[in-house]
Amino acid sequence: MKKIERKIKKRIKLKKVVEPKVVEPKVVEPKVVEPKVVEPTSNIKLYNKAVISDNNIIIDGEEYPIKIGKHAVWIPSLNSGAKIVLSYKGIIESRSWKKGRNVKEIKNDTFGQQEGFEVKSLKSIVNEYEIIKMLSRYYMSPPVNGIFHIKKFTSNFFKDNFTDDKGVYGYYILDAHKMRPGEWNFDRFISNFYDEFEFSEWTLERTDLRRGIWGGCLGDLHKIDNIINNYLIDVRRTVWDMMVLKNVDENLYKSII
Repeated sequence: MKKIERKIKKRIKLKKVVEPKVVEPKVVEPKVVEPKVVEPTSNIKLYNKAVISDNNIIIDGEEYPIKIGKHAVWIPSLNSGAKIVLSYKGIIESRSWKKGRNVKEIKNDTFGQQEGFEVKSLKSIVNEYEIIKMLSRYYMSPPVNGIFHIKKFTSNFFKDNFTDDKGVYGYYILDAHKMRPGEWNFDRFISNFYDEFEFSEWTLERTDLRRGIWGGCLGDLHKIDNIINNYLIDVRRTVWDMMVLKNVDENLYKSII
């Protein structure tokens, strides 16, 4: 009988009771995006001449529709998107110059007497390009693809049918309307990138971080015209009141002369 019991016990396989495994929830820390070091600006593209005609621009014989802004001329169909930074006699100036600091000099024809393009304006154009390029890495601005120079630029912005022999500069920027929705977020910009910039006294005097009051160039980042399809497309303001990236080589402008 004992032998039979032992045989029965051997044949019976007792199943292990498996306790359910408790999976501890994984705590995911919010990822802080660190701004990357700015890379050098790409090679410059040269055009000989451009003429503004109504709502079009003719560049070296090719005609493109345009959108004219306060500080810029936008050309959506040139190389998938482009922007001309407005200037007069080699110095950045807006179409609303009659309300600005240089109105007397422009009217008296003493404006822009320097030889070639003003260095301060060249640095401002490169700075603007590098800001947009940095933000594009985080889908907060459209991608950019190089700076261009138009040697002669004819328009009615400052004088009737005036041809500026010092030309204008611009850069290629993808048309935000043709992209998937972007990820521009002002609060994210302030928390992740604010310390990467220098600001003018004008902006700082009108800004209160704790109370969420934004003046000057920071206030402009809220303007509807500067945000398209949730991309920040424009950071241009006056040369003297524009945010400036700290880590841009101050001699980088020489690459576009």
